[in-house]
Amino acid sequence: TERDGHGTMNYQWGQKYLLGNVFMLAYPYGWPTVYSGYKFTDRDAGVPGSTATRVPDASCSNTAVWTCMQRKPEITGMVKFRNAVTGTAVTNWWDDGSNHIAFGRGAKGYVTINNSASAVTRTYQTSLPAGEYTDLVSATGARYTVDSSGRFTATVPQYGALALAVGSSTPVDPGTNRTTVFYRTSWSTTNIHYRVGSGAWTAAPGR
Repeated sequence: TERDGHGTMNYQWGQKYLLGNVFMLAYPYGWPTVYSGYKFTDRDAGVPGSTATRVPDASCSNTAVWTCMQRKPEITGMVKFRNAVTGTAVTNWWDDGSNHIAFGRGAKGYVTINNSASAVTRTYQTSLPAGEYTDLVSATGARYTVDSSGRFTATVPQYGALALAVGSSTPVDPGTNRTTVFYRTSWSTTNIHYRVGSGAWTAAPGR
């Protein structure tokens, strides 16, 4: 178990424990289980505040007792990733021979894991469609653009990870200008009166 002290990872490993969970949820093997429990100081420790007849309810607001790993951004994001890439094989494997790996899940997802003490910046080759993707691991909403050749450049923080999935993407804007139009769906017809650049306006009432 996580308390046997024979190298089994647990919450006391900190960020490395989260990276282990990222890999578990990204790699297509078995049936992953995310463990969440309470903090302990020895192998036989029970839940703080428990008695012979009662165990206190878990409360994620009490971070001094409960780990609540299932609520970590790295975990919730990677559950979304795993659901998005279901049924795909590992592709585009890359590693530096030490502590940095990256791999794709077909054309649906890509993950990179940096288990080193320094941030790493590099260009990754994926099989993802071109588009703009939101990182599913961090809680920052960081976005990355995958080009038409499936490449993107990113800086992965020390003991950090990054995961992109098709469900977190938007198509690449083919131009530099973009216009968003809002209208009532209850309208029977809609027309847009416009002109492109210095060209002529459309004939009223538009198109």
